[in-house]
Formats: sequence, C-alpha cells, structure tokens
Amino acid sequence: MTPRVLRCALAVGLAGALGAAASVRAQESRIPRGQVVERTLAGTLVRVNATRILLRMMDGAERELVVTKSTRFDGARCPTALLDLPQHTGDDVIVVIAEDGAESTATVIKCFDRDTLKVSEGILARIDPLTRRIAIRTVYGDQIAFRFTAATTFDTGAKLVQGAAFTAYQGEPVVVYYTLVGEHRIVAHVRLNLEPPNCRLERDSGGTVAWPT
Repeated sequence: MTPRVLRCALAVGLAGALGAAASVRAQESRIPRGQVVERTLAGTLVRVNATRILLRMMDGAERELVVTKSTRFDGARCPTALLDLPQHTGDDVIVVIAEDGAESTATVIKCFDRDTLKVSEGILARIDPLTRRIAIRTVYGDQIAFRFTAATTFDTGAKLVQGAAFTAYQGEPVVVYYTLVGEHRIVAHVRLNLEPPNCRLERDSGGTVAWPT
C-alpha cells in the first residue's frame, strides 16, 4: 500500500468512526419549530442590497442572508453602517446568523482583507483556554497549532460558545478559519465539522490511487 493510499485509508477509517456521531449531531442541530439558533458562516461577500447579502462559502455553495438595521459590524476592516457594506464586496467575511427554520438573518458581520481568511480541518486534539491555544490533527497525522483570542467564535452547530466550553469537543472533527499574523495562525472561527474527511481519485503511473484533498 502506497503512502497516499494509506493516508486516505486512515482518513476513510476515521470518517467511518465519526460517521454515526456526525449523523447524530446533524439531527440534533435541526432547528425545532419556533426556536432560533445562532450559527456562523465563512466565505466571500458576493452581493449586497438594502435587505440581503449573498455569501459564497469556501466550498463554493452560496447562501442568501437577511440584513437589518440591527446587523452589527465587527473589526476595523468593517464599515460602521450597512449603507457602506457594498464597498466590501469581494472581501472575506465571517457572519453570525440567527436561524428560525424559515430565514437566516445576519446578526454580526466580521470583515477581513480579501483572500486573507484561511481554513484547515481535522480532529480537535487540544484546546487550552488559559493560554488561548488550540491544535488539530489532520488526516495526514500531523498537528497544526493555532492561537485564538477573545473575539474568536466557537460554533457547536446549535449555538455559539466560549473557548472554555468548547473543550468538551476535544476528539471531534472541526473546521478552523484563521488569518496569518507574522508567524502565528490566529483563529477567527472554529466550528464542528458535520461532514467526514473526503478523498478523491487520481490516476498516476502506479494506477488509480486515492489521496486526501
């Protein structure tokens, strides 16, 4: 078995082990009728009008979100008023949304410079609220360390929590959105990953092999 195939086999095994738990979490994250939950989305601001924004997420999917006079903006990069938001079309954003099963309303928009928001995914290996450090283990078996701040959001799929509460999810698959500040990876947002790691097929001189994306 080649290293590529072995790594993907490990990823598929990991996905299988987590599949049942992910399915349960997905069912638990469904919104009961009449209840509003907070979630987060990350991507590129594609379009803005007086009442809605269009967000293209990092997987290419698009979401239309309602904006209101109560929508807040967070960060020096963001405008102070909704009227000025069209100037930031094409920028990276993280949006806190309130969902009631019918509509998704943007309650907070965090703005970043264009093409600066990066993403990594893996298993949450460690989180230390005291030193504000977090580490994930990727499907390749290596670990990536990050730092988070008081502004970092943690999304369980049903609600937003502080870093201390997110320690309960060690060992779970997560997606980490971060920016580079010097040599440090600074986390903007962490969410539970309800989707298992993916593999794709590629044909090379050794035949068809599978390897993690």
